[in-house]
Parts: sequence; C-alpha cells; structure tokens
Amino acid sequence: MTIIQKFNECRSKGSLGQELLDFVQSALREKEKKITIYEAYQLMEISNRFMNFTRLGKAFPSADKVIESLNLALLAKLFNDEDLYLQFGIDTLEMYDMHKRNFIKFNSEEAWNRGIHTHYILEDINGFLSADLEHMEILSNKRKKTRKNTQKEFPYHWSYFPYNYFNYEDELIKVLKGEKDHYEVDKTISPEICDIMTAVEVRAIELE
Repeated sequence: MTIIQKFNECRSKGSLGQELLDFVQSALREKEKKITIYEAYQLMEISNRFMNFTRLGKAFPSADKVIESLNLALLAKLFNDEDLYLQFGIDTLEMYDMHKRNFIKFNSEEAWNRGIHTHYILEDINGFLSADLEHMEILSNKRKKTRKNTQKEFPYHWSYFPYNYFNYEDELIKVLKGEKDHYEVDKTISPEICDIMTAVEVRAIELE
C-alpha cells in the first residue's frame, strides 16, 4: 500500500496527521535519505496542524507537545518563515499554559513549582522561543553533554522532530554570532513530496 493510499483510508484529520508523522519519522531514518530536512519540516507543519485540530481542542497538551511545538517554532526562525515562527510561538505558549493549568489542577501548584525547575525548557519557555544566543547555547550544551545525569530533565528537545537528524540550535548560533549572514537552505520540494502534501490536503477537505 502506498503512502497516498494510507492517507485515503484515514477517517479523521487526527489520524491523517499521525499517518503523516509516521511517514516523516520513517523517511528520516532511511540510510539513503529520500527527504530533506526542509521537506520534513513542511510535512510536520501539516501534521501538527491536523493533530492539533482534533486533540480535544488542544485542551490537554503534554510537555512533549509543548517541546515539539517549540522545535517547530525555532526551525521556522532558522528557515526565515516569520509567519510560521509567529504561529508556532503562539501555539507553544498556549500549549504551555494549558499544560501548566492541567498539571496544577490534577496535582498542585507546589508540585508544579518543584517540577518546573528540573526541566531546562519548561523553566524558561519564553526565553527559548526568543531564539537568542544564550538560550540556543543552552540547547546546544544539553545535546552535547552526557545523558547520564542525576537530574530529571526528560523529555529532551532532541526527542522530537527534527530529533538528532538536524541540530537546529547550532545553525542558529552560527547566524547569531555572525558566522553566517543567514541560514541558507534549499527550499525546493520534490514532486513526490508535493504529491504527498496535495493528497493530505485533499483528504482533509473530504473529511470536513
């Protein structure tokens, strides 16, 4: 069964988004990459949009989803997609706020305050969204340091797209330090990926 046939069998936008996420993860794992990081990023934007659409109105986002959205925002910043950077930033803060409120509701504010200081991203979500040099260096150091630590910091930012296939924070650091005028990426999308994007959008319309 082809990936487009799988999309056509989806019965909801949420399952469509999940199928697309599975495709991206599989394509990035292939030894001979058949997908570029920019193509994967474009597909993830669609996947994220559809999965958010049906995730109980985004009412119960986990810390994982907050970090996934943050990663997409910082990729948008790197790729100079200002509209998407703004949108992902808004989504990230909304998810963070709802995650915090739900955590406090089912636990306590005291438990939240204790836990927040054990996670480097949730402790300063606005700082990381700013994509400044200080916070990108924090991300870079976390990725490079040993994962054998006594402090509970999971989930790590590289646990989510773009995983370890693309170190976006180091690329942003080069730009911020003036080592590059800006980050150059080939934004050509192959005919195969265009077909996938079209098929997903058409199926989504059919499901409305």
